Amino acid sequence: MPSRESFRQEEQQIRQKMNHCQRAYLGWLVSNALFRRRSAEFHSMHHRMLQQWGLPDGESVNAQLRSRGIRSSERSRMLQDSRIFLDEWFLQRLWTPELPEPIGFRLLADDDAPQQTHNAVGMAVFLPWPLTRVRAVQLSILEHLQLDRRNDLSHMDGWLKSASATWGTVRYERMLDLHLYWFQALVQRYPDRLDRRIEKLDAAFAEYWNTDPEHQRQVRDGLQSAKLVRREYLKRCRELVSETSDSSIPDSSNEAAN
Repeated sequence: MPSRESFRQEEQQIRQKMNHCQRAYLGWLVSNALFRRRSAEFHSMHHRMLQQWGLPDGESVNAQLRSRGIRSSERSRMLQDSRIFLDEWFLQRLWTPELPEPIGFRLLADDDAPQQTHNAVGMAVFLPWPLTRVRAVQLSILEHLQLDRRNDLSHMDGWLKSASATWGTVRYERMLDLHLYWFQALVQRYPDRLDRRIEKLDAAFAEYWNTDPEHQRQVRDGLQSAKLVRREYLKRCRELVSETSDSSIPDSSNEAAN
């Protein structure tokens, strides 16, 4: 039987994989045109209340919804819509209108559980210890059984059902990096000064992502990957641009041409 130390190492590996997957999901989400549109609609509808009460947090929303002290119908509607919006996209909170935080995973019984009900936002399985003797249970089968009992998830098909081997977790994690540091930081601060620096920025991100600077092929491939991820980010953000007035969609036509 494997040692306790080997189980701990396996646990750390699982947690690392889950953390990478969570960052990748966030990269997919912030570049998803439908999410951007729904987010813009939510913030536009409740702009005044959000300015007064702040961006929604799953835990505080639940607590306020359980409270009987809310007398404002406008605030009550904002809380109800917040709960729907967070659950629809599996979010714990919004740090900014452009940066949500996905619900965390629960690997062990003493991990913090999400505040939302499990069946609304994820898969929950409970086995009494005697039944752990059964080793033939496949996670994929349990997943499909529980998904069949849930509401429509078609808006998540691009993430849950994508068969593309090209856009895996690594590239979606890199898309998150571009979203945060290029389009939410540099573009916002220097909107008119980046057009002539796109190639240098591609090279900078490629160097940041490169795990072996001495390997020239990896350096070359990293630069191509940086360009590919940037172009895909811009393409994804513009997929529904004709249907939304979301001002946060990057307007970088020169970048797309490079």
